[in-house]
Amino acid sequence: MIFRNRKFKTLLRWAGVILLFAFIAFLSSSLEKQSEDKPINGTAKVVDGDSLRISGKKIRILNIDAPELFQTCKDKNKQVWNCGKAAKNRMQELVLNRQVICKPNGYDRYSRVLATCYVNKKDVAAILVKEGLAIGYGGYDIEHYSAKLRKVGMWAGEFISPREWRDRN
Repeated sequence: MIFRNRKFKTLLRWAGVILLFAFIAFLSSSLEKQSEDKPINGTAKVVDGDSLRISGKKIRILNIDAPELFQTCKDKNKQVWNCGKAAKNRMQELVLNRQVICKPNGYDRYSRVLATCYVNKKDVAAILVKEGLAIGYGGYDIEHYSAKLRKVGMWAGEFISPREWRDRN
């Protein structure tokens, strides 16, 4: 009896259509996440000292924080220098015209892929931290303290952490 009601049949059809679209959206999202688990490789476009783009994918280098592009630091003579631009320039030198391989490890709050990236089997983040052009954490302690002890890059003078700089600006 209830199945003979036209309004009910129409409602069932619409519910089926909605469920179908929800399933397709879920499947699409799942496939996208699975593809993000695979290494991302290619030539990179540098965004800043800790961010890249490869094949249209936004990548944030995992476990480092480089100065923001317009952030400045002071050297040992208290002279201001653009440490953010220096970090970006060094990143460009490391990846320019080279094959970059990034191993994803989740996403940040801006939907960027978090990844460890390599050029010629060398960890790009480790190099930036060792040269004092990024702060290391979660796996780059040796490089971080080495740069600090040797007083290279940002550690040669005065700076505020990139996080604090972002909060202020």
